[in-house]
Amino acid sequence: MKRKVVVGKGTVEAEIRKSGALVDVNPSNVTRAIESLLQVDYDLFSKAIYSEQNSLDYFLTIPRGQRKIHIDRMLKVERFEKAREAASLLANKVRASREEKLRLLKSMESQGLPEKLLSAKSEQAALGKRMQEALLSLQSAKVAVKALEAKSTELESKENELQGMKQALERLSGSIGEMKTRASEMQKV
Repeated sequence: MKRKVVVGKGTVEAEIRKSGALVDVNPSNVTRAIESLLQVDYDLFSKAIYSEQNSLDYFLTIPRGQRKIHIDRMLKVERFEKAREAASLLANKVRASREEKLRLLKSMESQGLPEKLLSAKSEQAALGKRMQEALLSLQSAKVAVKALEAKSTELESKENELQGMKQALERLSGSIGEMKTRASEMQKV
């Protein structure tokens, strides 16, 4: 790894090599590669590993009870504490949810709900069977209704035909009556 820093300009040149082969020359990519190799970020490296001049003196001047707080802040230990608190809170929620579900299950068992469920399922099966029978009866009734409708149409047709014949018979009877009247008048003459 090689880095050239110019006062007032910062890093102007950087390179990282692996087994002699050039890997990258971009300063930010070089920084990321080094952070990955060391498994620490720049902030932690600069504060804990490469202490600036007088930084060690700074830790010696911090009151004894405050050193742990500063070191924890530098190492970002608060992230782990936040993660622990979040995990603890989640575990408590899961535990409470589990206990509530267990109480609900026991309540259901004490009320005889599993037996009621079996009873309801058998009743549902019986109702399903009755419904199938009713559907078969309905289909038979539909067939019978169609047959009756056909008979009814046929009877209406025959009734209309009969009405026509009655009217024709009445006309013929009227004509016969007229003829008889004329015949009797002709016999009188």
